[in-house]
Amino acid sequence: MGDRAEPDNEPVSDRELVGWALDASQPRRRKKALEMIAERYLQDVMVSTARRMGDAEAASDVTQQTFTDVCDKLMKGEGPQNPDRLGGWLHNFSRNRERNHYKRREATRERSRPADDHDDEFGSGVSRVGVARDDEERLAQARGIAGRVARTLAADEQEIYRLYYEQELSVAEVTEQLTLSGRKLSQKTVQNKVTRVAAVVATGFEAYLLVQHDRTSCGRLTAIIGRYPQEFGSEVRDHVLKHARKCADCGSCTVCPTCRVRDVLAISTCEKSTGCRRCLVCDSERVDLKAQWAPALVLLLFLRPVRTVVLQAVNQAWSEAISVLSSPPANPPSSPPGPPSAVGPLRRPAARTAKVATAAVATAAVVAGALLLTRPETNSSPQTAPVAATMPTIAYATDKEVRVQTRERNTTVDRVPAGSTVTDLIWSADRRRLGWLVRPAQGTAATLHTRDLSTGRNRTWDCQNCSGIAFQGANLVSVQQGAQILSHPPTGKAPKTLELQGLDTTTTWQLFLVGSTAADSALLIFAMDDNVSGADANKLFRMAANKMVTTVVDDALRHIPGGARQAGQYTVVSRDGAQFAYGGNDSGGDPCVASDGVTVVDLDTGKHTTTALADDDASRRLRITGVWFGPKGEVWASAFRQPAEACVAYGEEAAARRQRTVVYRLDDGTWTKSDQEAVMAQPAEDGWSARRAGTAGLNDYRPPASPLVVTNSKNQRVPLDDSVTVFAWAPSDSKPAPVLGTLWGPYQKGYGLPKPTTVYNGGSPSGMVRDVTWTSWGGERATGTGEAIYVTGEASVADSPWEKSTVVAFDLGDCFGVRTYRKVSWFHPQRNERFDESRYMNVCTG
Repeated sequence: MGDRAEPDNEPVSDRELVGWALDASQPRRRKKALEMIAERYLQDVMVSTARRMGDAEAASDVTQQTFTDVCDKLMKGEGPQNPDRLGGWLHNFSRNRERNHYKRREATRERSRPADDHDDEFGSGVSRVGVARDDEERLAQARGIAGRVARTLAADEQEIYRLYYEQELSVAEVTEQLTLSGRKLSQKTVQNKVTRVAAVVATGFEAYLLVQHDRTSCGRLTAIIGRYPQEFGSEVRDHVLKHARKCADCGSCTVCPTCRVRDVLAISTCEKSTGCRRCLVCDSERVDLKAQWAPALVLLLFLRPVRTVVLQAVNQAWSEAISVLSSPPANPPSSPPGPPSAVGPLRRPAARTAKVATAAVATAAVVAGALLLTRPETNSSPQTAPVAATMPTIAYATDKEVRVQTRERNTTVDRVPAGSTVTDLIWSADRRRLGWLVRPAQGTAATLHTRDLSTGRNRTWDCQNCSGIAFQGANLVSVQQGAQILSHPPTGKAPKTLELQGLDTTTTWQLFLVGSTAADSALLIFAMDDNVSGADANKLFRMAANKMVTTVVDDALRHIPGGARQAGQYTVVSRDGAQFAYGGNDSGGDPCVASDGVTVVDLDTGKHTTTALADDDASRRLRITGVWFGPKGEVWASAFRQPAEACVAYGEEAAARRQRTVVYRLDDGTWTKSDQEAVMAQPAEDGWSARRAGTAGLNDYRPPASPLVVTNSKNQRVPLDDSVTVFAWAPSDSKPAPVLGTLWGPYQKGYGLPKPTTVYNGGSPSGMVRDVTWTSWGGERATGTGEAIYVTGEASVADSPWEKSTVVAFDLGDCFGVRTYRKVSWFHPQRNERFDESRYMNVCTG
C-alpha cells in the first residue's frame, strides 16, 4: 500500500490523528499526524501546565518532556484508550510529568538543605494566590515588561533577544545576522544563548514585578529599591533577587561584599555563608506574582523554543522508524513476513527519550525560517520548491485566501469572503503581524483584519468606508470616512480614535493614511484643508505613537496621492523608511487633464520633487496603477493609457475598459519606458522581486486579480498564484536602525527618524542642530557633527553665531514600542565644552 498524503484542507478529528500516528504502514502520514498533534495541543497544554505550576520555565520543561514522551509512546504503537479524548490524554500525561518534576526537585532540595534551615525567620512564607491570565492584554503587558527587563542584559544578549524574540527570527537566521555583523558564532552557541536569555529575562521579570508591586510589607526591600533612583537596571535586579532568594539583609551584612556570584542565574547557589536567609515575605510575594504571570510568560519566552524541540523530536523518532522499515529483514528469507504494524513501534529504553530531547535542542538551530504556530493548510509545488527554498517571505491575497509563502511552506492564514476583495495588505515592522483590508463588491462596509503569526490568532473589525492601513507598533490603524483615525489593538477590542496633537483644531481636514515610517515609529498622513483651495491645501504629516504631529513638508504639495480618481492610493515608503513616494495628480483633475506624476519626498529633510509621466498623446493620457522603490532606491511606476473616448460624452463604457499596463523608471528627473508589463511590482533583498501582471481601467479601485510571479537574480521564476489582488514582502531580516527619540512637541524635526540631518525642538532656533553627519549609528552611543547656535547671553539668539557642534545620542532602548536613542545632548568642543551624560534632553518623554 502506497504512502498517501491526506488533503490539507480537510478537517481531521482527534480519532483520525491517533489512527494515523499508530499506522506504521504510512510513515509520511504518521509524521504529519505527530506534527499536527503538537500543533493542535502544545500551546493549550503548556498554558494549562503553567497555570497549575505557577512557573513558566518549569512548565516549559514539563511540556517539552510530555510531548517527547508522547511521541515515543505513539511510535511504540501505544495510544489513548479513547482516541476522541486525545486532549485529555495529553493533559493527564502532563500532570504525571509534573508530579515527577516535583519529586525530583524535592529529592534535590532534601540533599542540599542545611540542617538548621528555618524558613520562618524572616516571614510567614504564606503565598497570596492571584489570578493567572494569558489574554491578549496580559500578553501585551508581559511583552512590554520583558522588553524593559531585556535592557538589563549584556549588549550581546540584548542583540539575541531583539533578533529572536522581537523580530521572531529562527536560530539559523539569528546566526546569519550575527555573522553579517561580524560576530561568527555557531548555531549551537546561538541556541545556548537563546536558552540563557530566556532564563535571565524570566528571572529579571520576577525582580521587576517585586520592584513595581506594593512593597510596603517589607521595609528592607523599600530601602534597597531606594538606593537605585534610576530606572530598572541590572544592579537593582540582582540586589532585589538576592534579597528575596538568598539573603534578606543582602548588601549590608559582612558576607555580601565578599560574595563572588556575578551571574544572576546563580544567585540562589551562593554558599559564602550558611547564615544567609532569604526574606520569606518577599519570596512569598515573588512566587505569587510569578504565578500570576506564568501563563503569559510561557507563551512569550518559551513556546517557540519548546515547539522547535518537539518538532525536532518528532522528526528524530520518525527518522528512526523509517530506518527500521528500510533495514533488511531480520527473519530468514523463508520466514513469512510479519504484519506491517510489527515494525511500527520504536522500542527504546526510557532514558532514550531524554536523549532525543537533548539532541533536538542541539539540532534545533538548523530549522530555517520562522515557525508559524498554526498551519491550517500547507502546499508546495514540486516544480518551484527548489527555487522557493531560497526565497524571502512574502504575503499575498487571492480572490479566495490570504497566504504566506516562506522558505519552508505556503500557508493559508485566512479566507476571503465570497464577492469581496483584499485591497490592502501590510506587514508590521517586526514581521510578527499581517494586516489587511477587505472591501465588498457593493457598498462601503469594509472589514479590517490582523494575524499574529506567533500565536496564529486572527482579529477582525467592521469599519464603514475605511481606507488605508498602517501599523503603529502592534496596533492596526485606518481612516474612517476620511475624518477619523482609528487604532485597532491586538487584543481585538474596539478601536480608539486618535486625536492629532499639535494641529489647528479649527481646521477641517480630509485625511488619508498613506504609510508608516521606519520601525512603524510614526504614521504618515496626507491631509487636505477643506477651507483652502489649490496646492496650499495639501499637507503631509507625521504622527508619533504619543499622537504628537509635525509637518514633513513645509511648502505646498501640488499633487495628491491617487489624484481625484482614487484619492489616497498608489503610495509607498522605501524599505529603509527614508523616502515616501506617491502617484497622483491635481485635485479634481482626473481623468481628462495631463498625465499622472510621481512625487518623491525625503522624510528627513522634507525636500520633494514631482515628475509627470510623458504627455506624448494628448488624447490618451497615462494613468498610474502602482509606484515602488527599486533595490537601489530608484523609483518605478506602472501606468496605462486611458481610452480617448473616456473624456467625451457617453464615455462611461470606455472608462470601464481595461488597458495594458507598462512599467516606467525615473532616472535623473526623466521617465524611461521599459519593456516590462505589470500593474504592480516590488523588490526584496538578494535580487528577488515580485511582479503582478494584468490590465487596468479608470474605474478600478485596484486592478483585478491577476498572476503573481516571483523571480530571483538568476531570472528563475516561482509562480505563486494566478489570481492575486495584492502582495507584500516581509520586512528585511537586516538589523533595523534605531530612531532618535519620538516627537514630543509641535513643529519638531528629526525626532522619530534614523540618522536625521536636522534635530529641532520646535520654537527657538537655539534648539536646533543642522547639517548633521552621524557616525556609529546603531551602537550604544551615536555621535554626529553639525552646526548649532552658540548662545553666550551677551547677544540675542538671532545675533548669536552658528558654530560647529557635536551631538551625542545615547540610552538606546524602548520608547513607545520602538527601539530608540532616548537621550540627546549637543555641545561646542571648540568652546571647551565636553560631553556630560548627566546633562541631556529626554527625547522619549520630552
